[in-house]
Amino acid sequence: MNAEKRDEILERVYTLEEDGIRREEALLGLADLPVIPAELEELAGEGLLDRRGGEVALTDTGRGRAREIVRRHRLAERLLHDVLNMPVEESEAEACSFEHNLTSGITDSICTLLGHPRQCPHRRPIPEGACCRQALDSLEAVVAPLPKLHVGEQGTVAYLSAANLNRIKKLYAFGIVPGAPVELVQRSPAFVLKVEETQVALEKTVADDIFIRRQPPVGD
Repeated sequence: MNAEKRDEILERVYTLEEDGIRREEALLGLADLPVIPAELEELAGEGLLDRRGGEVALTDTGRGRAREIVRRHRLAERLLHDVLNMPVEESEAEACSFEHNLTSGITDSICTLLGHPRQCPHRRPIPEGACCRQALDSLEAVVAPLPKLHVGEQGTVAYLSAANLNRIKKLYAFGIVPGAPVELVQRSPAFVLKVEETQVALEKTVADDIFIRRQPPVGD
C-alpha cells in the first residue's frame, strides 16, 4: 500500500470515529475509497489500527498520525474556500490531493494566515496545532477579517472573500483592493475604513469579506 492510500484510510477512520462509527463494514463499504480487509490488516500490523469483534479503531499512534492528516486536509479546505472562493464541495475534492503536498511548516503557515480557524467549511473541527496554542498566549492572526481589527489599527488588504461579484466590484470602486493600505477608523454603528484619503462606511456583512494583513507593532 502506498503512503497516500495509507493516509486516506487513516483519515477516513478518524472521520468515522468522530461520527461514532467503528463498524469495519462501514469502512469497507465506502464508494469513494475502496478498502479491502488486507489493507486494514496491514495497518493493524503497523500498529496504526486495532481490529477486533467486527470493529476498527485507531491506536494512539494511528490517531496521532491521522490527526495531522485531518488537520492538513481541513486547513486546505479552508484555504481553497476562504481565499480562492471555491464552492464547499469543490474545495473538498481539491483538498484531497493538495493535502499530500503540505509539510508541517507550510500547514502551520496556512493556519496562521487564516487566523487559526476552528472549523472546516463543513463545520467539522480542525485539530489544533502548536501554532494555535502559541497564538492563544501571544500571537494574533497575520491576516484577519476586518472586524477583528482594533480602531486605529493599520494594515493592507490581503484578499476579498466575497462570492458576490457585484460586491467585489463595489469594493474595488472604493479602492479596497489587494495591497491597498487601510486603517480602521470606527467600528460602530458601521465599520469605517480609511483607504488612502477616503473613508468608507461598511456594514458588518461586507466587512466580514475583507481580509487585512495586519501591520506589525513598532519594535517587532
